[in-house]
Amino acid sequence: MEASDEAGGGGLVVAGTQTDACVRSTIHGACARGYDVTLVDDARATEDLSAYCAPRTG
Repeated sequence: MEASDEAGGGGLVVAGTQTDACVRSTIHGACARGYDVTLVDDARATEDLSAYCAPRTG
């Protein structure tokens, strides 16, 4: 039995800010537990941290 079956749902829809940290961690955790995850592209954002050698977001 997959985690999504135990939880009574088949998936997770995610929206939020700081997609390079908080939202990404949530998505990875959900995927590791067997959930189907959708990140809403128009409902996400993050800062440009390229000045600190982080990859550019876009």
